[in-house]
Amino acid sequence: MKVAHLCMIDRNGAGTAALRVHKALLASGMDSTMFVLNTASRSPDVRLFDNAPSNVRVIPQRNCEIRESLSWPSIAQQWNRVRSQYTRADPALELFTTADSFVAPDNFEALAEADIIMLHWVAGVVNFPDLPQVLRNKPVVWRFSDFSPFTGGCHYSRGCHAFHDKCGLCPQLGSTREQDASRLGWLMKRNAYSQMSITCVAPSKWIQEHAGQSSLLGATDIQHIPNCVPLDIYVPGDAAALKKRLGITPDHKVLLFGAASLKNPRKGFAYILEALEQLHALGEHRFALVSFGATPPDIVEATPYPWRALPHLSSDAAVAEAFSIADGFLLTPEEENFPSVALESLAVGTPVVGFATGGIPEIVQDGISGFLGPTRDVPVLTANIRRLLRLDAGQLAAMRKNCRERAEHYSERLCAHQYAQLFEKTLKKSPARQSASPQGISILSYENIGSWILGKFARLLREHLTGLGLPAEITSDSWRRSLVTHHIPYLGWENADNSLVRTIMITHVDTPEKISMLMRQLAIADMGICMSRDTVNKLIRAGLPAEKLCFVHPAQDGLIRRRKMRLGITSRLYSDARKRESMLVEALSLFDPDIFAVKIMGGGWEDQVRVLRERGVEVEYIPDFDKAAYLGFFENMDYYLYLGMDEGSMGFLDALHAGVKTIVTAQGYHLEARNAPTHGFVSLKELTDILGTIASESNARRGNIDCWTWDRYAKQHVVIWKFILERQNMRLQFNLEKAMRDSSLPFRRAREHYMSGNRNQEVLSACIAALKDSHPEAANHVLRNYLILYPDDIVQYQYYESLDEHCYNFLIQ
Repeated sequence: MKVAHLCMIDRNGAGTAALRVHKALLASGMDSTMFVLNTASRSPDVRLFDNAPSNVRVIPQRNCEIRESLSWPSIAQQWNRVRSQYTRADPALELFTTADSFVAPDNFEALAEADIIMLHWVAGVVNFPDLPQVLRNKPVVWRFSDFSPFTGGCHYSRGCHAFHDKCGLCPQLGSTREQDASRLGWLMKRNAYSQMSITCVAPSKWIQEHAGQSSLLGATDIQHIPNCVPLDIYVPGDAAALKKRLGITPDHKVLLFGAASLKNPRKGFAYILEALEQLHALGEHRFALVSFGATPPDIVEATPYPWRALPHLSSDAAVAEAFSIADGFLLTPEEENFPSVALESLAVGTPVVGFATGGIPEIVQDGISGFLGPTRDVPVLTANIRRLLRLDAGQLAAMRKNCRERAEHYSERLCAHQYAQLFEKTLKKSPARQSASPQGISILSYENIGSWILGKFARLLREHLTGLGLPAEITSDSWRRSLVTHHIPYLGWENADNSLVRTIMITHVDTPEKISMLMRQLAIADMGICMSRDTVNKLIRAGLPAEKLCFVHPAQDGLIRRRKMRLGITSRLYSDARKRESMLVEALSLFDPDIFAVKIMGGGWEDQVRVLRERGVEVEYIPDFDKAAYLGFFENMDYYLYLGMDEGSMGFLDALHAGVKTIVTAQGYHLEARNAPTHGFVSLKELTDILGTIASESNARRGNIDCWTWDRYAKQHVVIWKFILERQNMRLQFNLEKAMRDSSLPFRRAREHYMSGNRNQEVLSACIAALKDSHPEAANHVLRNYLILYPDDIVQYQYYESLDEHCYNFLIQ
């Protein structure tokens, strides 16, 4: 399998994580190549994305040589120009990138040879309007480095939820217009994604949740695969020797922190400085500081602690040494996806102290491999640093061991295995698409697909269409080039779409405004699919076109457990069997144990309870009378049961007072209570007949909607779409006279019933059945023609059942 990775750079946070995934795949034996715009690697498997010699410059460094595209600085200038147009932008805005780029890739051949294209941090690398063509309709796996893939331009949202909708009015840009740079970026990405087969990878469950709520990628498959760390390089080092090299007092503990840029507000360097001030005020002095990244010299000089600012760390080995010096690594970002520095710290056995933000608590176990507190809470951060500093040698050694064990969950081998499985799955489910040729079913959901009602309709419709072998997916883009687009519900659809068949789900049409909206929509849509015949009739009476309305009943999930009929008994038994207790066992033995449950209060029932339980009957037994329990005994009871023939039961009176139905012996004062008992009996046969009637009523209630399944719901939609396609494209050019001649009397009778206004379903079903008995192929042909002749009849269930079971295969062909 060949994999091509696209990333802006192969180092720093996002680039390093991408490079490690690439190297892990290579080590596993996979054919993997990485394309970037800026690289310090000399490996042939890391190449420049636009590698024309005239477009590359080489920059000598002290420990390495950097090759970069000449497009690199121009991209940053483009982003700065866009940002400069927004004078009210949030000063803390870290980065805002555009969706367009002028980078011209010279590696089309290499991309074309790849089986999978894997995107990482690709801002500036690709021009989104051209992305589908650049990737040559390849399956795409997109590993999220930050929020950028599903926002209009920001890389961390800072609490803004506009990416759930369409972006615009961007608070980080200080924008006062909906049609701003964020909306433009959102539109460019939406149009690109509609022509691509994308599977997403979230390194953290935190970013997986946010991506799932986005309008751009929330409907795609989002898998969770953590980043990895090279455990053979990041190993515990000789801390004493490293301290000696840096001139740090041996008995001082060391706190390490750093980032590519400590000036970035999101990284939270200011919280560390504030915590250091609090530690100094509390008298904590016996520790030193070590930092990496661009550390401001004036801050180093102003700090009362020994502080060593390390030079640029150009290799993993140098970074591993830096972590080995430390007794604790301070990590205090305001937002963070799945930081590689946390993995590196744990791998060398260095506990992490910081904020439980983003994906950090998924890596660091509080109290086991470090100490975490609420984001921005400096007093808790200070207290946690003190906890670390006060660990004795044994406690610190145990925590270091925990850190290394935790890091082994993020090995390159495991990461490569997870991606290999994902690639295989992706290749099976995502064949290359031809955007010019419409195919498949797009389910356009205007509600979060994780929601319980309408979102569930979208999810389960897709699931069961896929189960039928149909290429169906949920999307947020109404302009995807599809064979069928189904909008759930009609309220979100504003315009036409780019599909051959357009249907809308109709529900809750309860105002004149909604009627008017539907009228406009049905002028464009091919069919409105309601949930009931009653709704169809009401809409027709309201003036909507009957030929564009049908219904499919909603489906029952089948998740609710069957409710058992609960029988209550409040009798104690005697040695002379006067309560006729054997009747209970004999009667219930005749029924499925899932139908009845029994609750008994009274002594002596141990043998009967044992036998019933052995036969699977649910029995709640209270052998001794308990007044408090008795007062609540009749709650949630369906029937009070009394078997004895000795005048009557006082529990019968209490049951009536509680409003509970009764099954009691027909004798004594049972007979004289007005309108009671509900069911009276004397013999065992009478009792079993009563229980049989109750069981039958329960089964009948369940049977009312047995056929309202999601599988049937999906199949009925397929038949509707097939009918529309055949009507549009005239695929079934038929001669009515020939159809009638082929079908003879049954079809003529059916047609006569329809034309006379007497659409008696039983008569029509009988005609169809008679026809299928003798000429099944002709019957199927007639039924299809009948649906085209009389489109408002496509809602009848028996027509669906009579159709060829494989009539939906046209969507695969």
